[in-house]
Amino acid sequence: MNFNRSILSGLFWVGISVVLSRMFLFVSQLAMGILLEPKEFGAFAAVFGVSSFVAGLRNGGLQPYFIKHALVGSRAEPSYINYSRVFNICGGIFIVVGAMTLYRDEPLKWVMGWIIGVAFALSVPGLRLRAQLASGLKFRALGLVEMLLSAVKSLSAVGFALLGFGAVSIALPLLLVPLVEILIGTRQVRKAPAFKFERDWKPKLFRIFTRTRWLIVSSFVVSIVLFGDYFFLGVLVDAETLGIYFFGCQLASAFANLFAQAFQSVLMPSLRQIEGEVALEEEFHRILTFACMTIGYGCMALLLVSPYAIVLFWGDKWVAAIPVAQVALASLIVRLQVPIFYSLLESQGRWKGKARLQIIDAITLVIFVIIGGYLGTLQSIIACVFSQRILAGIFIVFLTMRQMDFRYGVVIKEYFMLIGVGVLFSAAFVFLGDFGLSEQRSLLLAAYRIALFSIIFTAVYGVFKGRDIIVLLKLVKRKFIK
Repeated sequence: MNFNRSILSGLFWVGISVVLSRMFLFVSQLAMGILLEPKEFGAFAAVFGVSSFVAGLRNGGLQPYFIKHALVGSRAEPSYINYSRVFNICGGIFIVVGAMTLYRDEPLKWVMGWIIGVAFALSVPGLRLRAQLASGLKFRALGLVEMLLSAVKSLSAVGFALLGFGAVSIALPLLLVPLVEILIGTRQVRKAPAFKFERDWKPKLFRIFTRTRWLIVSSFVVSIVLFGDYFFLGVLVDAETLGIYFFGCQLASAFANLFAQAFQSVLMPSLRQIEGEVALEEEFHRILTFACMTIGYGCMALLLVSPYAIVLFWGDKWVAAIPVAQVALASLIVRLQVPIFYSLLESQGRWKGKARLQIIDAITLVIFVIIGGYLGTLQSIIACVFSQRILAGIFIVFLTMRQMDFRYGVVIKEYFMLIGVGVLFSAAFVFLGDFGLSEQRSLLLAAYRIALFSIIFTAVYGVFKGRDIIVLLKLVKRKFIK
């Protein structure tokens, strides 16, 4: 299990920073869950859903293109930056107009639409900053940037809520993030290209569009996959139901973003440097084994503890969000592998193949969301949305392996191991019982379940992956412990 050292180093530094970032976000959601009501979360989710239709226009989807072709500091960079600015300005205008049109009788949503739209238009410096750091494999600096932005976003949201801004306090931090990116980016990149078009700017922008059109399609459809459910449910269900669904999804996505951000920040720039199909496949299989192990343990452990944590932190206020969070976490065991496979396709410049997979994912999600929303209950929404998440995730994983002509055996083996851990844990818990801890409605039962699950998980992976884990731990010690 000889990991590529740049990948391991990148995952370590980005992983540390992302863990700290999620701590900020958890504190923020803890406070916001106390200060705000489900209807207020629902109001924000509805407007946020409108932005999903233009999120793919952010920077023209250029970030992976910037990284792959090392555009930061090149002669071609000003043209690409101007191209990105045009897309961001158009996208911001669309968000504002869309919110004002759909919610003409709700001034609160107008205000949030304006905030999200302006933040969208200002996001170009974030593209340049992340592309430069990732291209230079400066993962430690990239992690510090993400941690700082997360702290600004999380702590400011709590501050605005305490000042009485209500639902708007969720939106206002989105405006602060690009402003901080501008400050950091100016210091990091030193000099930003001027917003000035050359005489032949139209042909240049058209050529850029031709080269990156599949990136735009890909970015557009992935934004629908990530946030489109909020838009459609905002039209089909009441604000309180949407607020509960949104809150539960945010609890799960805080963990999801931890892994997705860590892997995506590191894998695309690292995998593109590996030469040879055999070496690439072997390295990717090692990464996949490591990812499945960490993702599987994290999702299952949080699934077990989430009901008790929600009751402990918020009492009965968000009890209705428990099934949303649990089913979302179960689906993430599959869905969190998808960004890893997309990073593989991006590293090989397979923009069209990635876009096709995402189009299928987006279309099926919209269909399932509409069915769940039309039925009108929280249970129908959970059943429809997360069934699609799991089935589409499996489809994407295996179709990507087929595109790359990689062996399926590694994925199948990892799935069976995770299923086996779940079955063994369920059987052990039924056999041993809960020792009467459920009556206390405390974290003691959660701690017992986590301990039992950890023992079974460690035993299974120790038997089947023991040698690989030992090699990985030795490499981590040699790399990071002086």
